[in-house]
Amino acid sequence: MKVLVTGGAGFIGSNVADRLVEEGHQVVVLDDLSSGKREQVPAAANFYQMELDGRWLDRVVEREKPDAVCHLAAQISVRRSVEDPVFDARVNILASIGLIEACRLHGVKRFIFTSTGGAIYGDADQIPTPETYPAAGRGGGDLQQGGAGGPRRDHQRRWQADAGLRVRG
Repeated sequence: MKVLVTGGAGFIGSNVADRLVEEGHQVVVLDDLSSGKREQVPAAANFYQMELDGRWLDRVVEREKPDAVCHLAAQISVRRSVEDPVFDARVNILASIGLIEACRLHGVKRFIFTSTGGAIYGDADQIPTPETYPAAGRGGGDLQQGGAGGPRRDHQRRWQADAGLRVRG
């Protein structure tokens, strides 16, 4: 299986990419290196250094034709999200929707979105917290984590209908 890992030069993304390579998958990593490191990308992976909201995103998805996308890329600074919420929304909300749309247009059948649970669910009283738990985020990332849920979920439902997928959350 060919898997595109966004944020694949970061701590979590690079470990996901390493594991996928170890399991024999073809791996494509997309990362702008704003917080990740090039040396953390597996040598066997095709690497694209670019912003997720860049104009080349659609072309990368079209060229690489991944079977799945593991979306781990994000603007991770809470301070920056508070100081510049427009930048934060562009990177974390709009770029995610653009990625979902590129996947829908190019027939990607699997999309894994990962986020911090605390930003979405707050101090949940149910652990592990299911995706059906009410969103009650806190901190500067609320807009991008919880607030984006509406637009992101609407787009996911459209993709689900087009691709015949089951979308959770």
